Amino acid sequence: MEKLTTVTETFQISGWGLVVVPSPFVGSYSGPDERSVVLRRPDGSSKEAIVHVQYVFPKPTPKVPTWELMFRDLAKEDVPIGTEIWG
Repeated sequence: MEKLTTVTETFQISGWGLVVVPSPFVGSYSGPDERSVVLRRPDGSSKEAIVHVQYVFPKPTPKVPTWELMFRDLAKEDVPIGTEIWG
C-alpha cells in the first residue's frame, strides 16, 4: 500500500461527491481509476472507502498536473483534515 496524500482541505460538490486536496501528481500515480483505499484519520480510527481518481482540466492549466480524488459516498465529516489516504 502506498500513501496517496494527507488531506489539507475538502470540498463537497452537490450531486458529485467529496473532493480532497491535495491530489497526487499525475506522474506519481497511475490513473484514472477507481480503487479501494484506507482512510487513516487523525483520531487513530480508519475506514475503507472507494476513491475515484480522475483528471480534470482546470483553468489556468497548472504547471504540474494532478489527479482529482473524489469520494462519491462520503461526507466532509468522514474525512477530517489530516486524514491520510492509503491505497
